[in-house]
Amino acid sequence: MEEILAGAAELGRRIAASDVFARLRRSESAIQADEAARKLLNDFQAQRLRVDELESSGKPVEVEDKHRIRDLADAVHSHPKLQELLRAQADYLEMMGRVNRTIQGELSKMDGEEASAPAKEE
Repeated sequence: MEEILAGAAELGRRIAASDVFARLRRSESAIQADEAARKLLNDFQAQRLRVDELESSGKPVEVEDKHRIRDLADAVHSHPKLQELLRAQADYLEMMGRVNRTIQGELSKMDGEEASAPAKEE
């Protein structure tokens, strides 16, 4: 188990040292330093949560709520710092998806080897 945890720690260090992760952190810091961008993002997330809660509880989503979420989404997508954050998040998620697929691929190879290996006689 210790060897697995050491490998996971090494993977974590490599991810933290990657350009993709560094860009994500820079983008997040830029948003935290920009009060208007931070407020816009918080307002969008709060409105998205409100609409999600209404939809999941089967309550109608009012036209005003739909317009507000659309307007906030448009504002988020047109804000340069938030655009960069969204791109950095997408790149990070893509990298992590590739990492997970690689791990799953290795596990699948091991499953295939075990399935094709002859049974050991005792």
